[in-house]
Amino acid sequence: MRRSLVALVSLVMIVAAACGDDGGGEDDSGGGNGGGDDVSEQRDELRAGGDDEATDGDVEPVSYDEAIELSVEDVQAFWAEQLPEFYGQEYEPIPDENIRTYGPDQDLTEVSECFATSGVSDYEDVGPNAFYCSLDNTVVYDDFGLFPDLFDEFGGIGVAAVIAHEWGHAIQGQTSGLDAAESIVIETQADCAAGAWVARVEAGDSELLGLDEGELEVAMAAVLSFRDPPGSDPENPLAHGSGFDRVTAFQAGFIDGIARCSTWQDEPPTFTELPFETIEEEESGGNLDLDELLPLVTDDLNAYWSDAAEEFEEIDEPVAYDVDDDDSLPECDSIDFEGDDFRGKTFWCSDDNTVYYDENLFDVVHSDFGDFGVAVLVSNAYATAVLEQAEFEGDVLTVDCLSGSWAGSIPPLGTRSAEIEISPGDLDEAIQSFVAFGQLAEETGEEAASAFDRTAAFSAGFFAELEEGAGIDVCTSVE
Repeated sequence: MRRSLVALVSLVMIVAAACGDDGGGEDDSGGGNGGGDDVSEQRDELRAGGDDEATDGDVEPVSYDEAIELSVEDVQAFWAEQLPEFYGQEYEPIPDENIRTYGPDQDLTEVSECFATSGVSDYEDVGPNAFYCSLDNTVVYDDFGLFPDLFDEFGGIGVAAVIAHEWGHAIQGQTSGLDAAESIVIETQADCAAGAWVARVEAGDSELLGLDEGELEVAMAAVLSFRDPPGSDPENPLAHGSGFDRVTAFQAGFIDGIARCSTWQDEPPTFTELPFETIEEEESGGNLDLDELLPLVTDDLNAYWSDAAEEFEEIDEPVAYDVDDDDSLPECDSIDFEGDDFRGKTFWCSDDNTVYYDENLFDVVHSDFGDFGVAVLVSNAYATAVLEQAEFEGDVLTVDCLSGSWAGSIPPLGTRSAEIEISPGDLDEAIQSFVAFGQLAEETGEEAASAFDRTAAFSAGFFAELEEGAGIDVCTSVE
């Protein structure tokens, strides 16, 4: 997050991800996935079998080789059904011999025509990657670094998500071509296709694979890990999209299926990737210090909600407490917290219309994710106040949606006049926070909405406000 240029003038006078070499020519090799951010330290398991074999404890998670073999088979079956329905043509399966691996000690020019035509022969010149090559209709992946690392970090679903993404490129090769649109459109369309396939598996429609509880969030974390580095130019010929762009594309496919993915090139979504504007911003990662951030966010939230909801009562700057200092804990009868219940919390107290927060929480979120992760925590507390004061119906997902609506109004993406601006990586930080808190809830046994649902709600509010100025209406009209 950054101060807006207007505000500054008046005062003074969100390898990281996958935008690497894709192993071939610009138009012939689809995709490419490099290393990514370490988003998820825990995972559940992709398992063999469909819905009838749901998590009864008797089904073993798939092995590395099974994850690849079964995912490839199921993705091919998926497209045999979907391509005729949504593209009006028969699917041409990719033969087993065209699914190829590479690693060190190989002459890569013998692996794929995309390597050969680009003159790439050594593993060191490519590194961890996966791609579809239209020159010889091959899907190629790093069996030495990328896929084993994905399996170690995310389990079978991490490998499966990349396979489904690359098959999205194979479908582009069979339909529109890989050069039919800008790179960011092509890449996020493949993310959409991956989401649609994961939805099939999650729904129990696959005869080969199933998902365990929480694994959808792991898939989302894997997609997030392949984001472009914050500050990347969305018009770069190899742009893949910010984490927010890629995750929302994946979710679009999951929610709306190939019906949405098939229209992607003609009706692309609004992309949110932003380049850094100054060297100083790049060096800071676009992050403000907490002592500068909190008053700016407080003023902006008060301005936004005062204009949007006449019943809203302005709230002073959030008040910190130390969980280990009983004397600092808030007295709030409307919140049923005692002692350690306050740990890791940010909440609005209706007794005194105040937002309170665990100071250690803000320090950790700011350090690990960035300033906008903190901003969303504050925004959610404000949205909780709005729900009660304006007597809106809703739950935690409504709160996330309303936070998204506020975020969608902030320049330079939004058009509202404000003293703050969204900076590169900010929206990624919001998703990282949802994923992290989802993992924390799972570890502690606390009931909570899933990170997938919370991200989808935030995105719904964000895009409704950004594109139509209707975020609040959309958030409060969802039944």
